[in-house]
Amino acid sequence: MEDLIGKQVKGFKFIGNPDSVNYNMSMNKYIGVIGKIKSVRNDSVTVMFHNHDNWSYPYPEILDHLVEEEPEEEQSIEEILNNIKNLTKDL
Repeated sequence: MEDLIGKQVKGFKFIGNPDSVNYNMSMNKYIGVIGKIKSVRNDSVTVMFHNHDNWSYPYPEILDHLVEEEPEEEQSIEEILNNIKNLTKDL
């Protein structure tokens, strides 16, 4: 479960559980919004969104809402140097 920390996830609506986390109506504005997993504890996962709001979601339901991250393409040294040159040419 600790390997989830740092992964991206879309906010979603869920049915609360008195023994775990409860859904708060304020979470509605985060449905479909991508946040980043900050911590994992027992049956709950804390997600931080762009405005630094943190909300808890139930584990394992969160696994269905993980966002697949595209692997970054490696740039050649020539491309990197060309990008730097283009950024600094107007200075």
